[in-house]
Amino acid sequence: MNENNLDNASVIELLNRVLELELAGVVRYTHYSFMVFGFGRIPIVSWLRSQASESIMHAHEAGELITQLGGEVSLRIGPLLDESTHNIGTILEESLKHEHDSLTAYEELLGLVQGKSIMLEEYATRIYQNTMSNYSGQKLVVTGSNDRSERDIIVNSQVAEPGTGDGLSDTIFHWRIYRNGDGEMSVFDACLLYTSDAA
Repeated sequence: MNENNLDNASVIELLNRVLELELAGVVRYTHYSFMVFGFGRIPIVSWLRSQASESIMHAHEAGELITQLGGEVSLRIGPLLDESTHNIGTILEESLKHEHDSLTAYEELLGLVQGKSIMLEEYATRIYQNTMSNYSGQKLVVTGSNDRSERDIIVNSQVAEPGTGDGLSDTIFHWRIYRNGDGEMSVFDACLLYTSDAA
């Protein structure tokens, strides 16, 4: 690999974007964890706080790489919350969009450094793979549904193949679905219920 072909300025700019997104993730996930209410809040809050912890570690790594490359670390932070919400569905959708934006930045970084810097290539690949592995194997199967009204439906699901010790084998996911006048459906709320609590 030829480090001389590395576009240092572009790499630092992209690493700063990663840093800003990861710092925004710390704020987002921490804030979200305070906005979850209800009987199923504990596992959701725990997951959100673990995401905040992961984001700060990623921010530390990005900042260190910028420093190693002789760059100036950005003082900005990525996009934060537009409004306060207690709707679990909205929180999860916003979290998914944030993760997508972060992964896109890592993909761009990988494209920029591939074949030019072993250190940066391994960094971008590791973070990308670690982030994706958080969601590997999480397939849900629908176990039933209940039409509360013509437009209000509760769909029940469980993890199809929960891992040993992941705490998901005893969990039911309830999705509240809204059906509009055209028959289109969208999720507008979700909650978790432990089967041991339901007994």
